[in-house]
Amino acid sequence: MDTTKIYLHKRAASYVIGLLDHLKLDSDYIMGANSGGFTALYVSTLQRDRVKRQIIIEGQVYYPCQTRQIITDCRASPPDKEFVAVSVKAKTLIIHGDNDDIAPLFNALEMHKNIPGAAFMGRASWRSHSQLRQNG
Repeated sequence: MDTTKIYLHKRAASYVIGLLDHLKLDSDYIMGANSGGFTALYVSTLQRDRVKRQIIIEGQVYYPCQTRQIITDCRASPPDKEFVAVSVKAKTLIIHGDNDDIAPLFNALEMHKNIPGAAFMGRASWRSHSQLRQNG
């Protein structure tokens, strides 16, 4: 396992793929929330025929400026430019709230528009990341 200080979703996806290989799973369903949503998206683009269905909860395909600032402070890396939503073959459900300052709704709507056949479920008034940090 990589122990560098920079977290890459693509690297995390390679770990998930390694686990699927180890378990000898030819295809599977995948679900990811927040950062795990981005990792799941990477798995479904890197192993297009392996992921049959996926659920992405509060995931995103890129980070807006305010999020990149927070990520930089956390020493995580922004996503690389290799992710291409139109290459996803898995049936995809995107679940996203309308009140998140780190994963804005427009990211989810963009995924919904660009992932072929994706379904979208919006959740009104989900607490934002900053509200969760403030309120515990």
